[in-house]
Amino acid sequence: MRLSHIKSKKLNFSIPKLCDCNNDLSKQWYVHFEFKNPETGKDERKRKYISNRIKTKTARRDKAHEYIKELTFKLKSGWRPCDDDEFKKMSITEAVYFIYKTKIIALRRTSNSTYKNRIGVFKQFLDQKGMGNIYVDEFNHKNAMQFVDWLRIDRKIKNRTVNNYINNLVTVFNGFVDREMIILNPFKKISRLQEEEKNITAFNDSEMKIMRTILPQYNMNLWIIAQLIYYCFIRPAEICRLKIGDFNLDRKEISIRSESSKNKRFQIVAIPDQLIDILHDYPGLRLSHDYYLFSNNLVPGPRQIRPRSIQNRWQKFMWKYGIKKTIYNLKHTGVGKALEAGIDIRDLQIQLRHSSLEMTQAYLEKFRARASEKLKFNFPRF
Repeated sequence: MRLSHIKSKKLNFSIPKLCDCNNDLSKQWYVHFEFKNPETGKDERKRKYISNRIKTKTARRDKAHEYIKELTFKLKSGWRPCDDDEFKKMSITEAVYFIYKTKIIALRRTSNSTYKNRIGVFKQFLDQKGMGNIYVDEFNHKNAMQFVDWLRIDRKIKNRTVNNYINNLVTVFNGFVDREMIILNPFKKISRLQEEEKNITAFNDSEMKIMRTILPQYNMNLWIIAQLIYYCFIRPAEICRLKIGDFNLDRKEISIRSESSKNKRFQIVAIPDQLIDILHDYPGLRLSHDYYLFSNNLVPGPRQIRPRSIQNRWQKFMWKYGIKKTIYNLKHTGVGKALEAGIDIRDLQIQLRHSSLEMTQAYLEKFRARASEKLKFNFPRF
């Protein structure tokens, strides 16, 4: 029934009603009404969808009654549905950047940069395919699959990174679902690609000797960072967030604050005796507890640095002394040495801060898949 056929001439809207798709729970139920748009003078139909996660007819009807009561009150109070349409009038490019801005507050600097870069790549795809100005609800699952294919074929991006793109865009499009711009997230049902297994790369004995004999004199602060990665398995990004107050040398512990850790959970790692002796002699730990242990030029200070600061210093060292591995490979080296020394797998799980023994076991299996250095170099002669 069109709005012009409503008997009461005072109303510029129809009373909201339920569409139950003939009681078919496999279909999307919704509450609908019509109103006269004061800007265009035309009648427009609006829908408010009921989630398919509500599995019974009674529960859906209860939710519909709730929506009808809410919408009727708002319409009678003078609410104009077109006031809520400004966001929906954005192009998909504008809308994606809007959602990104709402997320910035909760993102760390590195995550923020990653999101911004990947949304920029998504915009390039939209522009190349002539979809930059379509509305969000016009972008469907088929288009999402085209984007995944474009990343793999045109951009030659590896499966692991493609999966990260999918995860990021699932989050962005969930923002559209929350705002009732779309019903289904076009990226949600895309199967994740089989990822290339990461190689476990460790330092050999000659490389360890170079670091052990040269690095302390070359750059003491970089030497301490190397020790934290080797003994405590702390990531460079987490090291950049460590404050002097996070260290408790009496208890031989380092607190990884929730705002510092990768999984945003408060965790504690043990400091082995070999590292305790070095840290006791490190003057940086005697400064203000509020200082970052590694700030500008890797010395303690009030400013948090980025992991690239560590990476740049490390690259200069490795180029000078012929080492071709990243500083984070020291974590793999430390785990391998601990495994050879017979340290219990449960203790390794806690130090690695893995959520389960299965995760640690899968990590350690990669070491066992490597040829033994002892077999290669220390096998008794025939």
